Amino acid sequence: RLDIAHITNLFVALGSPGSRAEIQSVTLSVETPYKHDFSKLIKLDMGTETSPIFYGFTPFTAATSYRDVRGYGVAAGTDIRRSEDRRHPDNLMRDWISIASGGINVDLPNGDYHVWMMLEDPGYWEYYQNYDRRTVTAEGQVKYDATMTASLFWTQYFAHEKDEDLPGDNIWQRYINPRYKPVEFDVTVADGQLNLRFGGG
Repeated sequence: RLDIAHITNLFVALGSPGSRAEIQSVTLSVETPYKHDFSKLIKLDMGTETSPIFYGFTPFTAATSYRDVRGYGVAAGTDIRRSEDRRHPDNLMRDWISIASGGINVDLPNGDYHVWMMLEDPGYWEYYQNYDRRTVTAEGQVKYDATMTASLFWTQYFAHEKDEDLPGDNIWQRYINPRYKPVEFDVTVADGQLNLRFGGG
């Protein structure tokens, strides 16, 4: 969110060379809190201890161990290899924690739920996420199972080798949207706790 008290400069970009614009006044107003139609929406931002938190989300780090009083956290025995902050493209997608095995627990009332998660690492221009296989299990059922071959990796790695970024190009649509594909699934909780488990290698 904008910190109105500390804004000192305003930059305006016009769409085409030679364009003119007359600005008589500028008004900044505080953004209203995000509202949704769900009775309960749990939003966890996985990342490092120091990376910024996406507005409206709850921070979740490798040190967020599960406790009854908290109601969510890293399950006992989980192998977390590392956490990293890539610093782009935004405060939600820029950081992550890498779980080799194990997962997270979330206390929930019994019922049906929809889970949305992002598994991709934004990397930098030279990096593309690679793995042999990775899985997501919820309540003992495999909900996501993906393998990557050498051919698939190289196809993704060189996907933009002939692209040239020009003024006016939509960089977000070109690079971010194709790369960030959320994993979504439905799950039924019958024991008061959602257990998500991850596997990769």
